[in-house]
Amino acid sequence: MKLTLIYSTSVDPTTAVLVDTATSTTGVQLSGGSQDIADTTMVGPTIVEPSLSANITSPEPPRRMRKERVPPSAKVRNESAEKLTSRQRNRNRTGLANLTTPNCSRSIAPTSSTRGWFEKAKDQFRSEDLGDVWSRLLEQWEAFQEEENTFDDSRVLSAKRRPESIAMWIGRARLPTFRPTNPNAKADEEHFKAWWKGLQPAWRVVDGKVVSKSMSGDWSSLRLPGINGVQSIVAGLFFWGLSASPKVRTRKAWTVAVEECTEVFEQLRLPARTPT
Repeated sequence: MKLTLIYSTSVDPTTAVLVDTATSTTGVQLSGGSQDIADTTMVGPTIVEPSLSANITSPEPPRRMRKERVPPSAKVRNESAEKLTSRQRNRNRTGLANLTTPNCSRSIAPTSSTRGWFEKAKDQFRSEDLGDVWSRLLEQWEAFQEEENTFDDSRVLSAKRRPESIAMWIGRARLPTFRPTNPNAKADEEHFKAWWKGLQPAWRVVDGKVVSKSMSGDWSSLRLPGINGVQSIVAGLFFWGLSASPKVRTRKAWTVAVEECTEVFEQLRLPARTPT
């Protein structure tokens, strides 16, 4: 008896059916790929298989890709590179934000913390009515400081022979409410003039005296914006003015000093020049 191996593709492509070609009797269904059939005996409608050798070859499942382990040192290097790249991107964004003109010049606006001392000083120096001459000096000083646009300058004016009231004010963190406890107009006048002479450029002092009308020259030694710069000069005049205001003679000397300092502040706003 001859059996024919038929594969069924309508239901399952891996299912095979044994059929007796003489009697058209269906036998055992086999699953798998190729079948090696030895002898098959038909008994009635049933197929008896005394010796059936079937080598079923199942398709191998796809192999899973083995994930390579990255050494810890390589991970550290990768993370460091990523952090460096991130920092570089942030630095580039910051740099681009500071470009304000086509020639790549940088413009850095002073923060409120760097110019806070300036705002407090303006309030303090304007808290007392010392007249128009005083207002003109403040206008020139404020304009100089704003034009310099440097509020964190660390340069310091000489403290030699500086009036004690200025040292006390600085020692109290420049409190706007500070006032000298023992005002003395005469002492304030002497101390301020001695200190002022020591601050002058060499070309402005002749025979040990300040040439008040000499204004054309290099003022770089006094071009000091910032909390320790010419603000101290304004403070010295402010405290002197408080003690001199009730007295006519000392008031006159104070007015002359304020007018001279106002002219100097005007010169500080101009480009430096050589003496004429």
